[in-house]
Amino acid sequence: MNAHHCQSCGVDWSAGQFSQDCAECGGGAMDIACLRCGGKCGERWKRAVMDSHDSGLAHWIGKCTSVALNRDSAAGGDFVDAG
Repeated sequence: MNAHHCQSCGVDWSAGQFSQDCAECGGGAMDIACLRCGGKCGERWKRAVMDSHDSGLAHWIGKCTSVALNRDSAAGGDFVDAG
């Protein structure tokens, strides 16, 4: 199976496919709107494919550029999130 296919449900992430009810898909294909601010900052997070496969849960790598969120939080910078 192609590395960019979900190992749980079989959809092709590289074709923009994902399943809403699949934990490994986690609501997105190869990228997703910023998980920290719900996309308000305009950033897109990238899928950590191997981490998603290894754990069976969606893993995303990204950075929130929302000034308000970063000012109010000590956790600025890059984020890795498991869906």
